[in-house]
Amino acid sequence: MSEQLEEQVDKSSIVRQLATTINLSKGGGYLDKVTGKVMELKKLAYEKQFPAIYFSDPENIDAERMNNISQLDWSKEFKECEAIISSYESTSKP
Repeated sequence: MSEQLEEQVDKSSIVRQLATTINLSKGGGYLDKVTGKVMELKKLAYEKQFPAIYFSDPENIDAERMNNISQLDWSKEFKECEAIISSYESTSKP
């Protein structure tokens, strides 16, 4: 049962689709199937700084963001959606 679940998760995982699975060896390396050499693993790091208020008052940040989104003019986007829906409806009628 768990193997089937793991297979389904692997198939639907975007990370699994983008990444390659390799078997690691002792010492922090892997065997390259093409060259047959043991390759050393490299480090990958990413940092992003957030203002301190994101952590001290996250609810207020979310409320401000939603307020800003709700005040935008969405008429152009709604017209585009209506045009797409109407074009779909006109082509799908028998």
